[in-house]
Amino acid sequence: MNKKAYQCIKLANQHKKSSIVMLGLMTKTIRQPAEKTLYCLWRKYGLDKKYDLDIRISLLQQWISILYGQNTDILEIIKKIRQERTKSYQNISNAGGSVSFIDIIDSVIKYKLDLDYYE
Repeated sequence: MNKKAYQCIKLANQHKKSSIVMLGLMTKTIRQPAEKTLYCLWRKYGLDKKYDLDIRISLLQQWISILYGQNTDILEIIKKIRQERTKSYQNISNAGGSVSFIDIIDSVIKYKLDLDYYE
């Protein structure tokens, strides 16, 4: 397991409130995701939607700093995504269609961050 990835997983575990979840993660072998990408690591060990968005944003920013050594303004990216979603929603609903969007954090990681594989 990569030291940086392991450090990210430990940070995520600090936010997980359920002692059962913590016990489960502590007894499992922590494994590197199939691909060494932020998206795969987040999907496997990050925080899901049941956690407050502010906590998930903070954790994501910490992970980017650890894995890539850079600071990223996640709030600004989220603001742009919300503007794009509003415009898309208006266009589709005016045409009589319906819209559903993936989680905002998944959108940031998968579609808006131009980050390569981490070491």
